[in-house]
Amino acid sequence: MNRPVIFIINDYFGHGGHVKSFITHINSILEYKNKSINILCSYNGYLSNNAEIKNNKKINLYFTDMSKLRKFQFSYTLTKSIKNILQDNSILNIYSYECYFSIILAKLNFKNISVINSVMGGPNPFPLLDSTDLYIAVSKEQKEYILKNAYGKDINKEKVKIIKNRIDINTSNFEKNKNESYVLVVSRFDIGLKQSLNNISNILKDLPNNIPVKIAGTGEIIDEYKEVFKDYKNIEFLGYRKDLDELREEACVVLGMGRSILESLLNGKASILVGYNGIELLEDIKTVSFASDYNFAGRKIKNNVDIKICVEKIINYHQTRFLLNKEILDFLDKEYSIKYFNEKYEKIINSIKSHKTTKIQVFREYFYIFFSRLKRKFNK
Repeated sequence: MNRPVIFIINDYFGHGGHVKSFITHINSILEYKNKSINILCSYNGYLSNNAEIKNNKKINLYFTDMSKLRKFQFSYTLTKSIKNILQDNSILNIYSYECYFSIILAKLNFKNISVINSVMGGPNPFPLLDSTDLYIAVSKEQKEYILKNAYGKDINKEKVKIIKNRIDINTSNFEKNKNESYVLVVSRFDIGLKQSLNNISNILKDLPNNIPVKIAGTGEIIDEYKEVFKDYKNIEFLGYRKDLDELREEACVVLGMGRSILESLLNGKASILVGYNGIELLEDIKTVSFASDYNFAGRKIKNNVDIKICVEKIINYHQTRFLLNKEILDFLDKEYSIKYFNEKYEKIINSIKSHKTTKIQVFREYFYIFFSRLKRKFNK
């Protein structure tokens, strides 16, 4: 990685999966590279209060005000901050679509600047514009979305690479549990996840009352589900938890979707992906690899397993302390290991090409972003 890389992330709006994935990304690079890296983030965001990042001497943190980036204007402050730390031949790796226009403005003032858009969850949120030199998707679904929705003209397939999420595998958890065994649910309780939450609720309602259930997570509609389960003595709401690794160790099965399910699988645990429109039992290589293509996000899961079958499976997991087979673990290790990520990321960084961004291009892309946001605002 000979060219300087500046990572730019809007971490002002909480510490969701995108920021956790970003921290894993940064730690992965530091584990393999003996070089310092530069991060531009919000001065009052998650990273500024994260001891792991803040106290790492190999990380140079730069701060700016990102609190207004979701407002209906672009940030002059951010453009100025980028220009202050930018230099010729740099690579800007963006993790926040709100930062995009400020980046192409700053890019005008320097030579041989490359822009990478890293997408970490869901359909691609970035403007699909010509000034982007490379997209990094985390799933096959995202790559297909980018290629289908390209701005102006078709994007060359070589301009979109897939690097799946990076998560450490704790092999000590592959042994069967000897202590408590319970069903663990990990989810945000946001209105946008209500379909998935209702599917989870329907499963939990039919479980025998001798199987303990722990629900980790919080959100705007959590009280609604606390009311639903107020008379269920076997169900406990834990709220927001930082000790999910420890909670998973004693769980017989994990329900949810996204990063929590991937982490569960990577630690050898039986997992059930409960999506918006369906449920998938992740217990063989076919279902696990299919879910992997869609980042375990639950949007495309349509194999609506019968609730009765799902409950029977959970009872079996609880009794037998079921663990994933070696074929699945080998697949996950290959696709999600930190070593795999670094090899691919290093190859991308060393091969990325730059092109000059003209003022006409900036003007054109500004109005594309402006009207895209205007359209999205009125569609809500």
